[in-house]
Formats: sequence, C-alpha cells, structure tokens
Amino acid sequence: MWEKELVDILEKEKELLNKVLEKENDKKRYLLNRDLEKILEINSEEEKIFYEIEKYEIARNEITKRISRRLNLTSEETTLSRIIEFASNKPILEKLKNDITHIISEIKNISFENKILIESSINVSLSIIEKITNTKASEDTYNNKGKKEMKINLQSYSTIT
Repeated sequence: MWEKELVDILEKEKELLNKVLEKENDKKRYLLNRDLEKILEINSEEEKIFYEIEKYEIARNEITKRISRRLNLTSEETTLSRIIEFASNKPILEKLKNDITHIISEIKNISFENKILIESSINVSLSIIEKITNTKASEDTYNNKGKKEMKINLQSYSTIT
C-alpha cells in the first residue's frame, strides 16, 4: 500500500520537475533573445510550480517517516534509497528516484548557464553605463555630506612640469 502512495508522489514530483526543466530551457532561450517580459512570466510560472513541488516534498517526507517507523529504521537510516530496499515494487521506485535525480542535475546545469547569461548581461549593461557616463561605478566615493568626491590623478599631469 505505501509503495503505491510513494510511487504516486514520486511520479508527480517527476512531472513537476520536468516542467521546471522545460521552463529553465525556455528561460535560457529568452535570456539569449533578451526578452525580459517572457523571463518575468516564466519566473512567475516557476514560482507556482515550486509551490506544488513543495507540497509533494512534504507528502514524500511524511510517508517516508511513516514507512521508517513501520520498518523500525533510525532517522539516520531514513532515506529514500534505504526505504526502496524494502519495497515490493523496487524497480519502479528505483527508476523514479534515478529519473528525478537526473532531472534535478539537468535543472542545476541549465540554471547555472542561465546565471552566467544573467551575470554577463549585467556586466555588459554596467560597461555600457560606464562608457555613457564616462565613470566607473566602483571608483565613485562620497563625502560625509553625500557629495561625490572627485579624484584627480596628478601623475597623469607629470608631463606638464
């Protein structure tokens, strides 16, 4: 009985994680196309999916605790892998666990690529701002009255003397 319940939860988590993976791939495409509206839309959709995933994670943790009590496992032994060892449908649960692990790995990879794209875009934007304003944001300093202090490099005038 618990095996079926666990399979149902894991299948739903797998389905939702696949949706996240799809959204991350979409996000990457929109990052490359610089479509901010679509990126914001995807972020909103992902939030809803993560909320659903959280519900199933809670349910999975609850069933895992119940099963571990039935099997007299200590809290250190209470892992999905350990519980699967006692299941009558071990091959199905193993495949689901492996599929979920693989999907999570793919999500991490795409998310990392998206992070790089975002950071690169920010750096390009900062560089453009610096060129337009002819300043470097990191070199600006302000006095205690909030006024910008001008730094003059006197060495650049050494040819005058």
